[in-house]
Amino acid sequence: MISFPPSFTPKLKVSLLQTNFHVNNSLFIRKLSLMENKAINELHQELEKLKNLKAEAVKMGKYELAANYRDREKKLILAIEEKTFKG
Repeated sequence: MISFPPSFTPKLKVSLLQTNFHVNNSLFIRKLSLMENKAINELHQELEKLKNLKAEAVKMGKYELAANYRDREKKLILAIEEKTFKG
């Protein structure tokens, strides 16, 4: 329970509570956004690793392995697009 000084009017109390709610809500939304951005960045890093692994597999003539990396790469691209454009 929040206690206010007796000199605060009811209108001021409500205003302060609303302001506090909006500030907390904005911080929460920013935090969610940062967490989503971090997840998307991690997916991009994984995508780069897959691309490098695929290129190495092609150089070594391991085409089945390269195809496997290609398929995983496509799935990862779809996951990135879903997270990026879901809103």
